[in-house]
Amino acid sequence: MMKYDKEMYLSKEYQHWIKSRTIFTWLAFSMILLYAMEQQCTKYFLMYYIQDRFGLTEHNAVIFYSISEAIYAIAQITGGIVLGRYSDRTRNMKKVVLIAMLVSFVGNTFYVWHVNLFLVVIGRALMGFTECVNTAVVGELRRGYNDEPAKGRSVITWYEIAFQVGQNIGAGLPVLFTTVNLKIGFWKLDQLNMMNFILSIFCLIVAIISFFKAIDLSKELDIIKSKYVVSKDDNEMNENGVEKTSKNLMKWSELFQIDIILLCLIYSLARYAVGTSVSSLTILLPLKYHWSLNDMLVLLMCTNCATSLTIIALVKIGLLKNQTRSFYLYILSMVLCSVIVTSLMLTEIGLLTSFAKQAVFFAFLTASKNFLASLTKITNTVLLLQLVKPQDSGFILGVRTVAGTSFKGLAFLLSSISSKYPDYHSPGLALVILLTVVLILYRRNVHLKNYKNE
Repeated sequence: MMKYDKEMYLSKEYQHWIKSRTIFTWLAFSMILLYAMEQQCTKYFLMYYIQDRFGLTEHNAVIFYSISEAIYAIAQITGGIVLGRYSDRTRNMKKVVLIAMLVSFVGNTFYVWHVNLFLVVIGRALMGFTECVNTAVVGELRRGYNDEPAKGRSVITWYEIAFQVGQNIGAGLPVLFTTVNLKIGFWKLDQLNMMNFILSIFCLIVAIISFFKAIDLSKELDIIKSKYVVSKDDNEMNENGVEKTSKNLMKWSELFQIDIILLCLIYSLARYAVGTSVSSLTILLPLKYHWSLNDMLVLLMCTNCATSLTIIALVKIGLLKNQTRSFYLYILSMVLCSVIVTSLMLTEIGLLTSFAKQAVFFAFLTASKNFLASLTKITNTVLLLQLVKPQDSGFILGVRTVAGTSFKGLAFLLSSISSKYPDYHSPGLALVILLTVVLILYRRNVHLKNYKNE
């Protein structure tokens, strides 16, 4: 264990690093907000977009929608695990941030530039590679605030809140561009792709700012600390006297721990449930209940804004201020997950016969999905990170991304089936979710052992 001179915290270079950390934190919030908005505004309107631009039938549009989202999920897996592990090993965060924002810029540009259907699919896939902001960046934030655990937990919580707010408002913002209809030759800008056009510009702006302002946060801190070491372990230092970058990195075999497996599994089931509810809403509203796009936009905007404000208020009053609350809210969110998937069977019993009933049901479904996605991601991140060392943060979140996104991709791949036959699909899924809840409750002492006095 290394000890540092207290003078370090008063030095000019450390104070400058603190300012750089603040800039990096705000850049991180900007990146996750853009990524979340991009994710949702594209997910909900992709089927309308390819149907409008390429004249596909409803059946073919559903198939291409499912395939595109499955490919997007594969890209998320690749970006999340590869750059998550790379950032843990090298901590070259400036490079990771630039890659993420530039790839997002190119992906949105391809998507907007609808020359052919396959270019749109490629653009959607490139957007998924930006999943690294959910792994590498969170890992770097944890390392950057490792000496201030309470502040670090708060930053990561608000980071996840920014992600959920971006998702919630991203789905409804296209309603602001209802009257937009710009044409330049074959190129058309309207409410189906205007948000992606704007997001591509903001991604480029964030990339430019990052080029000048972002730093390799934890690496720079170690360089500063190396100048103020009072006592050190030579095994933890490299030849330049700096703490080793990739010391004792987690091995793949170490992933096979019951608590890590349980947290990744239950998170994956939540992602599957969220994916199922989103795809069911996207498919059923226009095709079965014949809602217009604007009606769906208004529903999403109102419900998402209300739930975003509620979630922010709950976090502000201290709902997630300690590990014990995080754990039991995690349990409650998974019980809600089983309720959500079971409620989809209501679409098959002839109960939703009027527009008002449909609006109430899908508003409930959307609000519940938002709370599930928010609480699950925030609490799962807090619980999972406490099981690994700071230098493995990006890796473990990347592994979780592989598991969660695989299940989400499967949900979209099976969306045409699950939306048509929820009575066969939902009961089994709800039962599996409740069984995992029982298992994680049985292991609760592992997650709460250091927090008995909170």
